[in-house]
Amino acid sequence: MNGVLISDDEGATWSKSDLVGPQKVWNENNLVESRDGRLMMLCRADATGRLSYSESEDRGQTWSAWGETDIPNPGTKLRLFRLSDGRIVLVHNPNGTPGVRNPLAIWVSDDDMQTWASKRTITNFPGQLSYPGGVVSEDERYVHFAFDYNRHDLIAVSAEIP
Repeated sequence: MNGVLISDDEGATWSKSDLVGPQKVWNENNLVESRDGRLMMLCRADATGRLSYSESEDRGQTWSAWGETDIPNPGTKLRLFRLSDGRIVLVHNPNGTPGVRNPLAIWVSDDDMQTWASKRTITNFPGQLSYPGGVVSEDERYVHFAFDYNRHDLIAVSAEIP
């Protein structure tokens, strides 16, 4: 099951949203706000070869039923970033083969994830490239992130946003 915690008072108190699900095995969702104010959630969907999608039109209180996207993913964690110009940056493993966590790529959408105008492989060396997490630079030219390599090393990368 997936949902979010919501605060209307800058974090002094929190409430839980309604949950959407179930999903298969692990969930690891990530979300961004669309240009029109909807919240859009992508989630790993183990064994499907694709990311799942849900959205909220009421600031996260309720969520639509899961839908399958056309974004290939082997059932691994992803990371979404919203840039000030409205583009969305996705860092993930764009491989639809379950369990194959390679390569690691940056995709950029300028239409709220309807299409991906830029798809760039960041690294494709052998092994499992998992759990990307990071930040976008203040000037929004780079995404700085780290990922788990083969479950025992941590690799940090700075990549220019296309």
